[in-house]
Amino acid sequence: MRLMTDLPQADIFLCCNNGKHTDARELNQKVEESAFFIPIVTAEYPNRPNCVEELRRARERKGKTATLPVILPIKLQCDLEIMRTLEFPIDQASEKGEIWTDCQSNADLIQAYQTILGKLLDKALEYRLLLEEDFNKDCKILDVILTERKPTSFYVKSAIDACKKGQEYGLYFFKRLEHPSWLPLFQAYDFFDKNPVPYEPDPEKQKGMFQILLWPVLFYLEKISKNPAADTATRLMDIIRQVTKPLPPLSRADNYRTWHFFIKIMANLPTNVVTLDDIELIQYWLEGRFDTTLVGSEIGQSLLPRFLSSDKPEDWRKATRLIEIVTEITSIPGRIEKDSESEPNEEPQLKMSAFWMKELFKKNADLLGPRCGKEVISCLSARLTELLKKTPNEDKYAYVWRPAIEDHEQNVGEDRPNHVLIEALRDVLLAYVKHASTKDGTSLLKEMLENELDVIKRIAIYVMDSLFDKYASLFWKKLDSKLFKSNLRHELYMLFQHRFESFSSDQKDKVVALISNLTHGWKEDKDKEKMDALLRAEWISAVIGKGSLKADTLYENCKKVLGKQYKPEHPQFLSYTTSGGFSEESPVSSHELLAMGSVKEIVAFLNRFEGKNAWGEPSNEGLGETLKAAVKSKPELFEGNLDGFLECKYPYQLYVIKAFRDLWKDKKPVAWGKLLAFCKNLVNKPKLWQKDETQKDRYKRKDWIPTAVAQLIEEGVRQDETAFDAKHLPEAGEVLKIILNKQEPWQPKEERGDLLTWAINTPRGRTIEAFVSYALRCVRLAEKSGEAKEKAWQELEPVFDRELELIQSKDNCEFSAIAGRYLPNLYYMSKDWVEKNIGILFPNKDAWLAMHWLAALDGYSYVSTVYTVIYDLLKKNGDLEKVLNDIRDHKRIRERTVDNISISYLRGQESLAKDSLFAKILGAWQDEDVCDVIGLFWSHREVEFKNSEDRHILEFWNYCYEKIKGRESEKQGVLSDLNLLAVFLKEITPESKEWLLQCVPYVEYRYHSTFLLEYLDRLADVSPQDVGEVCLAMLKNTIPTFKEENIKSIVTKLYKSGKNGLADQICDRYGRAGHEFLREIYDHYYK
Repeated sequence: MRLMTDLPQADIFLCCNNGKHTDARELNQKVEESAFFIPIVTAEYPNRPNCVEELRRARERKGKTATLPVILPIKLQCDLEIMRTLEFPIDQASEKGEIWTDCQSNADLIQAYQTILGKLLDKALEYRLLLEEDFNKDCKILDVILTERKPTSFYVKSAIDACKKGQEYGLYFFKRLEHPSWLPLFQAYDFFDKNPVPYEPDPEKQKGMFQILLWPVLFYLEKISKNPAADTATRLMDIIRQVTKPLPPLSRADNYRTWHFFIKIMANLPTNVVTLDDIELIQYWLEGRFDTTLVGSEIGQSLLPRFLSSDKPEDWRKATRLIEIVTEITSIPGRIEKDSESEPNEEPQLKMSAFWMKELFKKNADLLGPRCGKEVISCLSARLTELLKKTPNEDKYAYVWRPAIEDHEQNVGEDRPNHVLIEALRDVLLAYVKHASTKDGTSLLKEMLENELDVIKRIAIYVMDSLFDKYASLFWKKLDSKLFKSNLRHELYMLFQHRFESFSSDQKDKVVALISNLTHGWKEDKDKEKMDALLRAEWISAVIGKGSLKADTLYENCKKVLGKQYKPEHPQFLSYTTSGGFSEESPVSSHELLAMGSVKEIVAFLNRFEGKNAWGEPSNEGLGETLKAAVKSKPELFEGNLDGFLECKYPYQLYVIKAFRDLWKDKKPVAWGKLLAFCKNLVNKPKLWQKDETQKDRYKRKDWIPTAVAQLIEEGVRQDETAFDAKHLPEAGEVLKIILNKQEPWQPKEERGDLLTWAINTPRGRTIEAFVSYALRCVRLAEKSGEAKEKAWQELEPVFDRELELIQSKDNCEFSAIAGRYLPNLYYMSKDWVEKNIGILFPNKDAWLAMHWLAALDGYSYVSTVYTVIYDLLKKNGDLEKVLNDIRDHKRIRERTVDNISISYLRGQESLAKDSLFAKILGAWQDEDVCDVIGLFWSHREVEFKNSEDRHILEFWNYCYEKIKGRESEKQGVLSDLNLLAVFLKEITPESKEWLLQCVPYVEYRYHSTFLLEYLDRLADVSPQDVGEVCLAMLKNTIPTFKEENIKSIVTKLYKSGKNGLADQICDRYGRAGHEFLREIYDHYYK
């Protein structure tokens, strides 16, 4: 109790005070929150489970935080064996660990009070727990020090102590410090021995997730590396060496953020300070187990250009060594099938990402060529050779994965190492031979043309094409039939295409002669003459029309041998890939079809045609599409004799029906009387319903025709504004009834979660949907004409009754799903029918109809509005409760049921009472359900409630608060979502403040801080004190920075309302995290 008096600013909690045992839940919470834990260890302590458990929790928490709680045990009237049992360190003399105070009696304890208080104050000051903390105020002292070009020793000691005090001070100070004179002082205080080591914040829950901290001093080092004095430059390079290769007992930290800064610093330093040996340090930086993107990007963007821009050959050697390092090939485990027992193959990998490696060579190739050319080309050639030889036949089939040496859309997987190295070698070679003497360039290109790898030969041919005037003599020396081998096709073909017109007559004749004699070792069963002609035609196509009569003649001769109009497609490629859809070919155009003059002639032609249905050949489907276009172009020609198509082969009728549907959708006139009569005659033909082998042929299927008829009628009745004349409704109804009677109901082969989607895509399902649209049109017309809906329903009811009978006697899942989807519409047409048959529509009591029940529920899950009468029907039928009890796997059904119940709760139909369905959801408490409720309530945030529905939302929040209390760490997802409900608060009451304090620490678990800050900003107008406290509770776990305007507004409102202490603490938290956007507001109120 004396501690409470002596430390009034501390929140002290006494466990089991005055003989009263503390609730275990409350005790656990206090252990999690406390900065100090003072166990009084007696002989009975190990026998008290609560005491042992709280000690275990305190140690576990300290293991995670590395600092808190500070454990200060008191040994009271017990022996050392008790302390050993509790694992307290026995070597108290070392003054390490949990140092206890030894008391043999209560009197000793009273006398030791000052000692205990002193220990507590020492630790409290060390961890800044008792005194007021104001980061921004502290930074004002640092600002004064930063302005001094010649700081006093007191200033230096103060700054160094501040930087050691916490990373936030170092970050602030080093970002602003510009004076190189401080560098030796920081070296003297060992500031450069503390490169942060990556660590796992939570290895139990997120194993393998590492945090890579930024070393604040790097900002200072980079700043003073720009135009440094010789002594400073030398010191900086020494620091880089020492951090990368530290002397024992220090070890190298694998921190890519540090290596990234070191690259930038090296690029700033005079090149003579960076030795060739220093380039070797980069190997360490690229061999870490973490990402190398920052390091790799900086090498190409700043360090390599620094060496290449120098006029000193020794710097060019450094650039060469740098290229050798970054292009080294490593390997990673390859992918294998999930269930495979084989070991994964190793996949080659470069030390830098493909993107930044490509960027490196794009930026630097023009200088690498002339300054480091031969050495870098040799290196890249060796790397590419090594890579291609790792995989059998990789070079042989390079025309597949790398059809073109130049950048081209046909190149496959351009982020693979082989592509990166090809492009690097191509660009550096091009830059070298461009600037080299013709002799040196010719020598290198000749060597590459004689290389064993075709890829390297192709690169040489590409470069010769690019610089043909300079290296034409080499080309003519090397041109022979061997160059026409298949793998070199693209580059040689493109060279001929680009350069042939500039060749002399003799040179052109030489090329044509070589091509005219091309042949291949064709298989015996091949037509050798035609295959040779095809090969020669592909090659000669590169030069036709370019000034050689012999070339043009050879091309024509090849076409004659091939016996058809030869049209080379992409002859420059041995392998060419295309994507996207394709259109079926038709033997005639729509104009030619119309030119036949009559339906009779057209039908005769359709019946005669036999499509080959092969790629590029005229097909039935292609002709059908042409027929459709003809009908749309001239519908009057067809409307006069639609019955002529009754004798047409299937499925050409399909295209006629689709054509008229398109015309109606495009608001074009249609002769519905004639069209419906044709449809009726068509669906009455027995042959249409006979199953035969043609059903297996997609070009001849008949079962698409009835579906097309149903969709045509649906298009004509769906909307009153665009519906056909009511006089046609009886005949339309007859057609749909015929189809429904003919079509067999379908049943899914297995249980599935998308039964409505399945239903509306079956032939019968589409017909049922069309009939529902037809029925709605009939009832709407009856209402408009003043007739009772019941009269129209009498004519429709038998059809729906038959569908119900099919549910009970056969498989009719299509109707179940569609009836669920259109349940409100059915209720509109006949309330009595739905109420009478709800148990059949939703058959939840018969196990053998379980699939139908699921289908009806799935259909109903797409009804976006909750109708009270429908809700009551389903509730009375037991469907909603059964979903809560039994449905787990069908996520959409369960979600929509929970949504329906939640909406009804808002309306007052459900409550928190035990017998309520809403209470059943909360009682069962599945996190997904509760989060779904929260999401639904939040989606109503812009609704203007008229009956205090928002009161129900807040009552729900209070229920969640009580339910979760004491188990917060288990319900982080729910708590995160609950923050969204702050939108419904008009002010923060003592009760709602508790809700917020419970959930705001978890706001970023699901990234909701942006919304919460917006809501707190609004609430700060009326409840500034509470908003400030809530913000501080949030900032214990996360420091959100978006949106800055809301954070600034909250802090400004706190200052304006006199809540300076809270505003200061918020500014302090953001400042310590390195976010300085509140500093201006802070300074404004502390001028």
